[in-house]
Amino acid sequence: MEAALLEGWRASRDRKLMKMLDPDEPAWLMEEDVQVAKEEVYYTVVHRWMPGGWARRHYTYDMVSDVIHFRGTTPLDDSDILKMKPDQRILHHKKR
Repeated sequence: MEAALLEGWRASRDRKLMKMLDPDEPAWLMEEDVQVAKEEVYYTVVHRWMPGGWARRHYTYDMVSDVIHFRGTTPLDDSDILKMKPDQRILHHKKR
């Protein structure tokens, strides 16, 4: 797959994703699986979601229709956040 095309899809997905995330909480982009034949990207975001707390949320980004589809949530303990890798972090905002 052409790298520039993939980066364009990621940029579009990330713009939509940032509208969904609380900018005052850190977030990590975890697993990402690009399915070229289906023109979809499967990925997981770890973020603090109110009122439930920390969770791993699963999404599919449809490249053709430029739409993010929610696929489910897995709750996380606060101790799981300590295991997150800094290079996977996509939001770095601090609490106000």
